[in-house]
Amino acid sequence: MKNKLNDGGPAFPATCTAAGIPIAVYHPPSQVSGMSLRDWFAGQAFASLRIDCFGAKGAAENAYEIADAMLAERESKTT
Repeated sequence: MKNKLNDGGPAFPATCTAAGIPIAVYHPPSQVSGMSLRDWFAGQAFASLRIDCFGAKGAAENAYEIADAMLAERESKTT
């Protein structure tokens, strides 16, 4: 069985307020449409990569490799 990919959850989770205090609301990935934190990290990394050096496919692969490293580092700091 393949391990589930760590996508970091939603990039911009919905929030609501109770008595004027912001409260973060997390929705399981099956109920959320939109961008994952992994996709957000990859997009940010992609913007810094040179397509003329990697080509579009290579840059995209590198961007997700960077995103996965960022998520792993983030998780190591919270456990």
